[in-house]
Amino acid sequence: MIKQIYRQRYGKITLSVVVVILLYFCGAGYSAVHNWHTNQKWLHSDDFREEYREYPSEYYTYDGEGNAITHYYDLATYIEEQSYFWKSYDTSEGPSYRTIDELREQMKPANFDPKLETYSSYQETLGQVVIGLIALCGFLLFFVDQKTAFNRFLFSLPVSRKKLFMNKLIQVGLPILGSFLVGSILNVVILHLGVPQPYMNASWGQLLASVGTSFSTCLLGFSVSVFVGTMVGNIVFGPLAYLLLLASGTQLPYVLFNLMDTLNILLRRKSANYSNSYFRIFTWDIGKNSGYWQAALVMLLVSGALLFWAYRKYQILSLENDGEFLLYPESRWPVWFLLTGYTFIILLFSFTNTWHTYLYAQRIDNSYWSYPLREVIVSMIIQLLIAIALSTSLLFFGGIRKFLQEKWDVHLEKKALKGGG
Repeated sequence: MIKQIYRQRYGKITLSVVVVILLYFCGAGYSAVHNWHTNQKWLHSDDFREEYREYPSEYYTYDGEGNAITHYYDLATYIEEQSYFWKSYDTSEGPSYRTIDELREQMKPANFDPKLETYSSYQETLGQVVIGLIALCGFLLFFVDQKTAFNRFLFSLPVSRKKLFMNKLIQVGLPILGSFLVGSILNVVILHLGVPQPYMNASWGQLLASVGTSFSTCLLGFSVSVFVGTMVGNIVFGPLAYLLLLASGTQLPYVLFNLMDTLNILLRRKSANYSNSYFRIFTWDIGKNSGYWQAALVMLLVSGALLFWAYRKYQILSLENDGEFLLYPESRWPVWFLLTGYTFIILLFSFTNTWHTYLYAQRIDNSYWSYPLREVIVSMIIQLLIAIALSTSLLFFGGIRKFLQEKWDVHLEKKALKGGG
């Protein structure tokens, strides 16, 4: 019975989302292959040869010292270098210059350095949009049912809430997540079959590994969304808080980098060189660099914990709290501490990062511009107060409003008594 109800309510929407995701991945793969072949036609055309001869300053590489050398290599070598699907550049120690021989060697799959950032000028990078769409589906799957009173109908059925929750995930969440995984694999197949060797300079293993880490990122976004959709009930502040949470989540790599670099300066008196490794925590798009399996494992564990927490809370959901920001009054303080700490860390290490600036000037470079210590401490206190105020106003809004309303009513009663007397 519940399967038929869910199929009627969510079936068309779920099918539409699945089709959109599959079309995106297949279309992106086809587009990338088409772009590569189009560029090959241009590189081997007479018009390009003429342009290459007329404008030599536009085609150059660097020597080992970083000096540009016009026509350091011939036309055939330039075409070969441009034909590789994936290219790399080193961000660990600032700008890095390589000779053409070094570039050609590092482009081989077997010689890939995970420290290098990879990119492809042929491929669309809309992974954040697709993962954002899937995450939004997870949020709306539970939040909409709460706000449209569909939960009242569901809870009146002779079906346990365990089955209600699990069937939502199985009949809606599983097909959507499955389409992301299948679509990602199809994308890899299209790329590998469409671009000939050796120019598809990423192995099957490298690309499939990025499928795994990107799926972990997608699952984390979906799980966070399901958790928030299960926990919040206010039609205005619930979606607003959810969108802010997603937006701030994209800042976590920057937060981690700034936090680790600040600790490095404090403990070792040395600033870490710019490293792209922290920014590979989330894998948004399929690529030659798959990020880190450790980060993927953490995301899987966090996803499981959030889904289990949402599952447990769904069993005791009370319709009496509909309209409150948090549907479970008993969870206000645990959520308050999590939300306050999370907001404070985001503000401290993403938006201002004053401690990093101060410590860098004090322990590494005295000529570097810095805040006075007093301003750093005042800034940190202000950010903590902002985090506390935000969390308190969201989680205790109903109680605060009730308290203020009671005070106002008492004030009106006293004023009326004085006027009557």
